[in-house]
Amino acid sequence: MADKLKTGYEGTNVPEDFSIPPVGIEDIDRAIFDLFNTRLAFETKVNNQTSRVPVIFAAGERFALTRRDNPLRDNNNVLILPLISIKRGTIGHKTQADVFGTAISIRKTGDYYIKKRLDSSDRDYQKIVNNLRLKNQKDVATRSHIAVSDTSPGTQANAGEVASRRSGGPQSFRDPQKFNLLSNDLINNIYEFITVPYPKFVGITYNIIFWTQYMQEMNQLIESFMMKFDGQAPEFVLETNKGYTFTAFVQNTFANNDNFDDFTSDERIIKMSLDIKVPGYIIAPEHPGLPSPYRRFVSAPQINFEIWEQNAQLVAEPLLKNADEIVDRFALTDVVPMNSEGHELTRRGEEKLRVIENIQNPFNGQAATKYLKVTSRVPKAGETIFTSQKIKKIDTIE
Repeated sequence: MADKLKTGYEGTNVPEDFSIPPVGIEDIDRAIFDLFNTRLAFETKVNNQTSRVPVIFAAGERFALTRRDNPLRDNNNVLILPLISIKRGTIGHKTQADVFGTAISIRKTGDYYIKKRLDSSDRDYQKIVNNLRLKNQKDVATRSHIAVSDTSPGTQANAGEVASRRSGGPQSFRDPQKFNLLSNDLINNIYEFITVPYPKFVGITYNIIFWTQYMQEMNQLIESFMMKFDGQAPEFVLETNKGYTFTAFVQNTFANNDNFDDFTSDERIIKMSLDIKVPGYIIAPEHPGLPSPYRRFVSAPQINFEIWEQNAQLVAEPLLKNADEIVDRFALTDVVPMNSEGHELTRRGEEKLRVIENIQNPFNGQAATKYLKVTSRVPKAGETIFTSQKIKKIDTIE
């Protein structure tokens, strides 16, 4: 049966002392508003008077006012111009082709590793492996702490002392050439890994409207806007107050909407609008009804470089020629994930090459060629196994 793609919420192993600031749609809204209100900080100058252009994030009834023919007015019925209004438009799910501007790419995985640190159990583990070769500390394993050595390297420890049968540090007769108690090399440790569900990608469109009463003011706003792009492309880098970054892509066209053709007693209004698209992501939301997004895993990775030999022919498995061969090969078997070539995906500890073995078909008595997997390690368990004695371990390079 094919493995189900994880969601990142499996299990109950939630860390109690870790959290990160969540990021979502509201953070992108604030980043857009800060872009126009703080970073760009528009100003206009008319009749030798410089004024700051206010920015509003229009929502609900507030934006209904900006959509009317008449702009906003103050308590004295005076036009509040110039003005910049921002309205959030459509929100959609995004795929790999749509999120080219995000800091995180889409991957076929359910969780996202965000933290690696020493686990709390590593302190006790270091007393056993004794990487620093301590010799005069009773709670650290050394060769001298072994009391009974009738079976190598020993079976019992001295009273009140710690000993270990492990090879390496506790049983070594040699000390490192560079003995440094303050060394920050982290080797042979127990690590804690913390994950969150993989980000969900969204695409948000914002409609920006520049309001002015004079063409001179509108020209100043548009020119200032275009001169402040982050680079040559019409883009802006958005950064939230939590440290997350996004990229805002400015669309190419400014739409003009004024009332020059309306020869009435109304005040002159000039409006220019454009759209900005922001591909964003949602990470670790903490809303009512959602479980905790954090999960912890403990691992003690050890890296070995090994040399293996084989006494059979290793070849690449031939490509399946047509769809019928692919169907026939997996008929009456469990559903398994396959690659584009029609072969099963290679898992950890498996080689891409195959061992050729000639067998006799029990039904028709004809000779047939069988391709065997070369499995050197059992996933998770780490045990060494041999397939038909075709491969053999020669040496381990430490």
